Amino acid sequence: GKTTVTRMTVDASSEKAVWLSGDDDEDVRIFSTVTKSVWPQILGPYKLLIIDEAQRIPDIGRAVKILIDFFPDVQVILTGSSSFRIANITEEPLTGRKYEYRLYPFSFLELCGAASLPDERKALQQRLLFGSYPEVVTKPDEAQSLLQLIADSYLYRDLFEYEGIRRPKLLRDLLRLLAYQIGNEVSTAELASALSVSRGTVDSYISLLEQSFIIFTLNAYST
Repeated sequence: GKTTVTRMTVDASSEKAVWLSGDDDEDVRIFSTVTKSVWPQILGPYKLLIIDEAQRIPDIGRAVKILIDFFPDVQVILTGSSSFRIANITEEPLTGRKYEYRLYPFSFLELCGAASLPDERKALQQRLLFGSYPEVVTKPDEAQSLLQLIADSYLYRDLFEYEGIRRPKLLRDLLRLLAYQIGNEVSTAELASALSVSRGTVDSYISLLEQSFIIFTLNAYST
């Protein structure tokens, strides 16, 4: 995942890094009083700062902006599992100061490079059913339980923490209906009717699902 890729990137460079995590309460407390005088104490001699699960740190965008403005020779890597929260809290403070990268599950081409085309053709049904998250691919016998763990621990957790999701059951019901229609034309009006909610609510929830990479929509093609 993103943390593994980040570690591999840092290991391949000559830079040593300071690692902080939004999942660590002690690390989060560091950012409660961040000023330009505090950053040298945090970084010491290092010029690379990694902040994992950055979306869990309140006002992280402002804190990093202070660092970048006053210490331009320091590089910062922010990682997060929830794209819409990362975007919302860093968009304004870091405008013009950041590059964004998205890490997707394995592609079919990548999988063929690690195995073979015939092997991947045989595994196509497995891929369509369970997807291609790294651990799901490397442990196919545990695919169902691993996928449920990923959904409960990361995907749903991030969504349910978002203030726009006031009805978790509705979100799950919407996902089930969408799953039945994968590859087919979908009417948000019909979904709204089936769920007894407004079309606007369905559109809003679908947008959030897209921003968190749980689904993506393919618009109708016309010439």
